[in-house]
Amino acid sequence: MIQEKWKTLYELHYSTLLSFATIYLQNPMTAEDIVQETFLNFMEQEQKGGSRQKKKTLLTIFTILLEQEILTEELLTIPYEDDFLILKKEGNSNTALSQYYQQRDTIKKKHETLIHSLSFLTKQEQLLFSNVFLKRKTSKELLSFYNLPSATIRKRIERCKKHLKKIYFASENG
Repeated sequence: MIQEKWKTLYELHYSTLLSFATIYLQNPMTAEDIVQETFLNFMEQEQKGGSRQKKKTLLTIFTILLEQEILTEELLTIPYEDDFLILKKEGNSNTALSQYYQQRDTIKKKHETLIHSLSFLTKQEQLLFSNVFLKRKTSKELLSFYNLPSATIRKRIERCKKHLKKIYFASENG
């Protein structure tokens, strides 16, 4: 029973904690070490069982390890849940974990809006956008591809950016 609880706990929280730690620390190897150490500390504490001090939850241990890693006085508070198998993703909480979820959702929405906006560009604008921003073609490559003066190409790129910006903000607000 206990092993099933740990397995479920690991499956529910490992990738989320690793993603958060990687973004926060900007070092994937250190983030992975901290997340793994969090689970090990939690399991050791659960196995001891009868300790006098208040039991620490998975997220509390994770927070303490992050604080030790960044060596700052700033507290990073991630509240623990009474039920270890539930990780709340919503709410008006101002914790670091909820901020991570909000940021992730915002980035996802912006990405979807951008992809949707690209479909409203003309075929010529889509091709230009692809060559300039996705394929990262150099000025010389663009000149040979379009066989136009550089000033004309620059003007088309500016028009394409303005048109995309207009569509993007219209899609975002509407």
